[in-house]
Amino acid sequence: MLIYNICNEFSKSKKNKRRTSTDVKNILNEAKNK
Repeated sequence: MLIYNICNEFSKSKKNKRRTSTDVKNILNEAKNK
């Protein structure tokens, strides 16, 4: 499920507090690929 994957990727990347728009794009791509 796409939304669930996006949430997972965001929670994983929360460790890095600074998130750029590139990071967001990468997260969305990761979620789509799963």
